[in-house]
Amino acid sequence: MTKICPNCQAENEDKSDFCQKCGKKIPKTVKIPKQDTPSRGVLKGWWDKQNSGVKIISVIGGCCLGVIIILVVMSALFPVTSLILEKNDVLRDNLTVQYILKGDTDVNAKVYISSTELNLNNTEVRVDEKGNFEYQQQLPKNLTELSVSITAKAPNKSQKEASLMYTKHN
Repeated sequence: MTKICPNCQAENEDKSDFCQKCGKKIPKTVKIPKQDTPSRGVLKGWWDKQNSGVKIISVIGGCCLGVIIILVVMSALFPVTSLILEKNDVLRDNLTVQYILKGDTDVNAKVYISSTELNLNNTEVRVDEKGNFEYQQQLPKNLTELSVSITAKAPNKSQKEASLMYTKHN
């Protein structure tokens, strides 16, 4: 083992009491400053200097970033068709009961509506160039409940489904 001169950093034999280069006395024990090594990188040194608050915020931020990356990758690998129902209105007068369903989806999606009460089974609803759709249906006056399922399907995406329940109140 060698001794390092604290004055000029020259290497000296372990048994030396004086530096062979500058002649200064070498203490019996010499503190050697730690240097960043591959096992102790720059980030490790930075991490060790931080207080617990910074460490907690860093860990939480890293986790959030990880979740965002996973969501972006999942949405690229498994895209889902969008389906947003904007309005579900029932207009009534003395003669008719009109059921109106409006919504929007992907521009290139197809929308299908199903209802056992109305004898509809995957009836296609027209989607305009902006992805909007509207479906209107006359309801029988004696109908008290209505269940409607809407399915949107777009090429290369998994389908999206929504269900609505209409209950007539007297």
